[in-house]
Amino acid sequence: MPCPFLQLLSALRARLRRIQRPPFLAGRRLPRPPRWALMALAILLTLSGLGGTALPLAPVAPPFTGVAANPLPENSADLTPNVIYQVTIDRFFDGDPSNNNPAGDTGLYSADHTNWHAYWGGDLVGLTEKLPYIAGLGVGAIWLSPVVENIHTPLYYNDLPLPQAGYDGSWARDDYQIDPHLGTWADFDQLVQSAHTMGIKVIIDFVANNSNPTSGGDQGNLYQDGKLVASYTNDTANWFHHNGTISNANDLYSDEYQSLDDLADLAQENPQVDAYLKGAIQRFLNHGVDGIYLDAVKYMPGGWLRSLNDFVEAQGPHFMVGNWPSVGTSDPLHTAQLRFANTSGIALSDFSMYNAIHNVFIGNADMQELAAAQQEINQDFLWPDDQPLFIDSLDTSRFLSLTPRHDLLHEALAFTLTSPGIPIISYGTEQYLYNTTDGGSAPYNHPMMSSFDTNTPAYQLISRLAQMRQTNPALAYGSIRTLAITHDVYLYERQFFNNSVIVAINRSSTQSATLAALATHLPTGRYSDVLGGQFGGGALLVNPDSTMRSLNLKPGEVAVWQFTAAEPATPQLGNIGPELTHPGDHLVLDGEGFGTLKAGGTVEIGPYTAPVLTWTAHSITVETPNLPGGLYTLRVCPFAEPCSNRLLARIDSGPQVPVTFTVGNVPQTIPSDQVYLTGDVYELGSESVAKTVAIPLLGPHSPIWFVLASVPACQTIHFHFYILHADGTRTDESGPEHTYTTPCSSFSSRETVAWQT
Repeated sequence: MPCPFLQLLSALRARLRRIQRPPFLAGRRLPRPPRWALMALAILLTLSGLGGTALPLAPVAPPFTGVAANPLPENSADLTPNVIYQVTIDRFFDGDPSNNNPAGDTGLYSADHTNWHAYWGGDLVGLTEKLPYIAGLGVGAIWLSPVVENIHTPLYYNDLPLPQAGYDGSWARDDYQIDPHLGTWADFDQLVQSAHTMGIKVIIDFVANNSNPTSGGDQGNLYQDGKLVASYTNDTANWFHHNGTISNANDLYSDEYQSLDDLADLAQENPQVDAYLKGAIQRFLNHGVDGIYLDAVKYMPGGWLRSLNDFVEAQGPHFMVGNWPSVGTSDPLHTAQLRFANTSGIALSDFSMYNAIHNVFIGNADMQELAAAQQEINQDFLWPDDQPLFIDSLDTSRFLSLTPRHDLLHEALAFTLTSPGIPIISYGTEQYLYNTTDGGSAPYNHPMMSSFDTNTPAYQLISRLAQMRQTNPALAYGSIRTLAITHDVYLYERQFFNNSVIVAINRSSTQSATLAALATHLPTGRYSDVLGGQFGGGALLVNPDSTMRSLNLKPGEVAVWQFTAAEPATPQLGNIGPELTHPGDHLVLDGEGFGTLKAGGTVEIGPYTAPVLTWTAHSITVETPNLPGGLYTLRVCPFAEPCSNRLLARIDSGPQVPVTFTVGNVPQTIPSDQVYLTGDVYELGSESVAKTVAIPLLGPHSPIWFVLASVPACQTIHFHFYILHADGTRTDESGPEHTYTTPCSSFSSRETVAWQT
């Protein structure tokens, strides 16, 4: 039988060899610890072993410094190791009082903060000043509310008696300028530069669906660098849709071609509108932003958004995410939502998990609902780890507006920060910020930041777990496995190869829970709670047979234990970004154990080999080779070593252009029939007639049907239409396929044909 003392002595030696040297000792030879010191420590630990069995020291988490270490790759298309901090700039911190009431404005600023619909003074200078506070949270990215210039005259909206302003940035009048209440382009540049210096990425919220309300103020008018380019009331160039307000939120035509409330709905199929929006985003890319959050993607044509993603990624990898409100799998547009998420290259805020979190932590539903929601997400989404998850947002009521219990907030935060997906934290959650007026709905979900206390339990919880996301790949890339689950208890494990994290949550405020020995991927050892016992957690003991000793979870306990493995000898692929690209663009592969580029090291995209641009131990950048469009598996193959696991990436046929395809004279259809478009390019389904692959058309004006699709630019393509009937039968066009040479520009175009009989 092996001697516990000798086992522990060997483990100590191995552990000391793996300790990461601090930067100031890099490259220096360290003296070996005296043998007597190791023996003394081993004897002490052997004598203190529990239950008669000596447990080797588990790897110790790095000491918390308040600023997250960030050894994982800095890839702007991959935010899976990061936590995102979402900020309404006007409600965060007033760093420059001189811009509170800019010249030319009337009644838009509320100095005493009593008019919730007005500006309160927060600005870019103030946000920059508070970046060290945000960095202390350990977040890897900040998500800014829209910073573009909003309307300058007060609006009396929805029968409210108080003057209203675009304090949250949602009433744009000029997408090429910074709103004067927030600052200047110089202030924006300083924010981006300061954030990047601290290792924080910057994501802008951009509203591409609409300009501003038509009922007053600027009446929907749109400007470019101060010059009027489009008038809603005199829209001779058709910049806007004039189809009334959305009449059926479960109908895609109504969503995409009618207006949200009375907001002037932009016509992205118009090449002038397309150029305007892409030009505005180009300006922000030129100013160094790392990602784009697109508001209201449900209400814009998916084909145009796919072309926008292509436009952005052609200038380097960026994180692209959108907002598609949903009730989950029962939503009537769930299929359309999944098609968008899996084909557009744009991730979606995870409303399925948001609903489950609220049902469990606020509605007291069974913990099983969290596991079930995660299972559905893993099944439905091709890239579930890229979908942001949240407990609340700046579009929903804050968590504490719906329940006053801080313990439930801590538990929901712990779950969100350790689950698959990219966690988003609304500003002030760490300070328990909320307001219950009108149920906490807008604008009462945008209170002024109340405090910058770094010692609140929520701040500490977020800080420690955000740091761990950046240092343990199990949270960034790992699978999730339920170890034990009851009505109030959830014990689960995240695993990425030899890296492991175990999370225990007991929601009950009165009942303890005893969990029997369970198998785990943690190595033998004694593990301290990453949260320092602040929420009731204690040590976790793992036996030599890889089972945990029984756990007794106290009421309200939250605990997290983790093991970070040494650098692996075999490459382990964690993420590929962006999800959608085309030949000639850059593609970044992140993970561990890539080693250094040696003669013969390759990245394989299906049967193709990609030219390598950079190669480090944790990140490889390649140029997408000239290959046919398709969904490919990728893997890393270092020289003379086994290849990595495989992950998916979608490759378009080439640079994209949005084209509205219209077909007239379609045979008689009934409401249950659907017309589809298919063609000989990947973007149109490669001639497939499967309804999950071909492109569904909109038919509000039957017998005319249309769809805005993204297709490769400057190519001759062939396409045709067919009707899929409710009984599964199909009616196809007769005659040869339609032929069309797509424009060589990246801006919107159209092609109109008649159904061939």
